[in-house]
Amino acid sequence: GWSGVVVVSQCGTVDGDVADEAQSPKASSLDGAGGFFSTASENDARGGADVGLEVECWKSPREHGEVWAVASVDPKGSLLVIGTRKHRNSSANVVSFEDSRAEEYEVVQQLVIERDYGAFNSVDVSESTAAVAIACQKAICVFALGNAQQDRTAQFRLGDRAVCCRWSAHDAHVLCVAHGESGEISLLDTRLSESSATVLKVRAHAYASRCATFSSSSGHILATGGDDGALRMWDTRNCASDAAALCSINGAHEHSVCSVRFHPRFGLAATCGTDGLGRIWDINSACSAERSTRSRLRNSMLSGECQHPSLLMTCPDHDDAVYDVAWAHDDDFNLASVSFDGRFCLRPMLDDARYRFLLT
Repeated sequence: GWSGVVVVSQCGTVDGDVADEAQSPKASSLDGAGGFFSTASENDARGGADVGLEVECWKSPREHGEVWAVASVDPKGSLLVIGTRKHRNSSANVVSFEDSRAEEYEVVQQLVIERDYGAFNSVDVSESTAAVAIACQKAICVFALGNAQQDRTAQFRLGDRAVCCRWSAHDAHVLCVAHGESGEISLLDTRLSESSATVLKVRAHAYASRCATFSSSSGHILATGGDDGALRMWDTRNCASDAAALCSINGAHEHSVCSVRFHPRFGLAATCGTDGLGRIWDINSACSAERSTRSRLRNSMLSGECQHPSLLMTCPDHDDAVYDVAWAHDDDFNLASVSFDGRFCLRPMLDDARYRFLLT
């Protein structure tokens, strides 16, 4: 957030209905890698529940300004891409956290963003190619990690604002983009020229679209959230209009949906919003086909037999807008969240919700 602190926390196993908390005012972005979570926050982390939370903080160099987004590069979380803003200038840097004695992080590679592209909003790293995608107000920039020339490998100027971008887990060259006020989402094929890169564009939400992400189990399934409070899922091969959504929950949150994250292995999705809540959804229950394996979600969606996901659990851990959530990679049922109230919370799924999911 505003004072440019990056917080890296290693979380132990959490049992029971107790959130693991660390104070970090104005936290704005969250990413998980291995047993680590990295957050972009305003001030140093303070305190923490006595359940195995280790916290380390690094201050961004003065010239970088506010930290607005973070994404993991490697499974251990020792390399991160940090997006910063200072006045009207945006920048992104690949940084190292190897030296825990340093007060500031070490910049490994600079990713130069032209001032004309506007403010930095979002960053994502492709797991398969390690390419970095950055969403700015007026463009999407793609960089190759380790490129000594520090040049962009691609850039895509947009007619609409870009507030979020996410790589597909199944196609290393495809990005989904949420466009903010227009309510639209689009798919970009980064192999194509700037004029033809947009291969799909659809009005996904009645008001602004805030987030979009691909399913980890299918390269065609996309989830979106917006200011209308709706969570929607799409088959990108058949979504020429908002009526083509596979399923829609219009009351997923009372206000804006800030983030949606698919579970990396199971048929679960987590959302968060400006109503101060995190929510966990059983997206397997959105399918009316066979109910036995995790391939059920993929098979039913591809056959078009999809109904509404069911709400498994609500997480009332914050006192203000929850900006981001992330699933733990080393524990199937732990969910982390960060909020404008300054708190990082690690929440295990309740036994009741876990059993209902596993036994259905």
